[in-house]
Amino acid sequence: MKKILDGFAHKRGMHCDTTALRDVFAHSGHDLPESAFFGIGEGLGFFYWNSKNLRHPIIGGRIKPLELDRRACRNLGVPLKIRTSTSPRRAYGIMRDMLEEDKPVMVRADIYYLKYRRSAHHCGAHNIVVAGLDEERDVAYVADRIADGLIELPLSQLIDARASLHRPFPPRNTWFEFAVPEELPLDGKKTMAAIGMNA
Repeated sequence: MKKILDGFAHKRGMHCDTTALRDVFAHSGHDLPESAFFGIGEGLGFFYWNSKNLRHPIIGGRIKPLELDRRACRNLGVPLKIRTSTSPRRAYGIMRDMLEEDKPVMVRADIYYLKYRRSAHHCGAHNIVVAGLDEERDVAYVADRIADGLIELPLSQLIDARASLHRPFPPRNTWFEFAVPEELPLDGKKTMAAIGMNA
């Protein structure tokens, strides 16, 4: 298979979740800014996390992984299914099928295996979007918040990053299935409720 999604556009962003959501929705015809997804997804929060699995404590200012994605879609009225698989082969096949259907594929990946990120630690709560494959060249074309445009990623790195079992937040071949409608009616009550939750 050799395919890059027609019309897929990506630019760097601030957060991996909101950048990936922006890319997926933009490809479906809804050009919302990244900040809108953070707000409608009730993204603000605070945590202090100290664990024996971490080299040092982490302080954060957002809600826990996957919740922003769920809440943004719920508040926008967009059905979302978050899927996982114990089989890297099955996860790859589904990703391939979705690309064949002209759908960008938002996936979770352990940044340690994404060599372009040069990370010395594991974190699988990182979202990227797969926008193409060239199996002859053994590369995937991915959108990541740290770069403009698509990054060529060896398929072996993508498969390892998706299948990682390392803590924290092992990605376990997670992918997202969105049913983005043609019209996206923004509900004032839901928007105000999201603002209230952030406050």
